[in-house]
Amino acid sequence: MLKQHGLTEQQYNILRVLRAASPDKHVSVNYLKERMLDKKSDVSRIVDRLFEKGYLKRKENPLDRRQKDISIAEKGLTLLEKMYGCEKSSDELLNKLTIEEVKELNKLLNKIRG
Repeated sequence: MLKQHGLTEQQYNILRVLRAASPDKHVSVNYLKERMLDKKSDVSRIVDRLFEKGYLKRKENPLDRRQKDISIAEKGLTLLEKMYGCEKSSDELLNKLTIEEVKELNKLLNKIRG
C-alpha cells in the first residue's frame, strides 16, 4: 500500500506523527526521532525527502537557527486521508489483540529491529 503512494514505512510514520501533533503545531527533528517506530532511521534525511515531495512544511526556528520547525502540509494530510482504508485495516487487525498482546508484539518488533 505504501509503495502505491511512493512512501517508505519511515516516511509514513513521520507523516502520522506530524498529523497527530496537529497541522498548526511545529515540531523538531528530535521530537520525531523520539516517536519513530524505527529508532535507527535518519530522520533529517526522511524529512528532507518529504519536504521535497511537498508533504510537510519546514522553517527555521526563531530561537535556534540550527533547529527546524516541522509541520504537516495540506498535501500530506490529503495523502493520509487517501490512505485511510489501509490505516483502518491495520487498526482492525490490532484491535483483535489484548493490551498484553500488543505490548508483547511491540517487544518482539523492537527485538527484531535490534
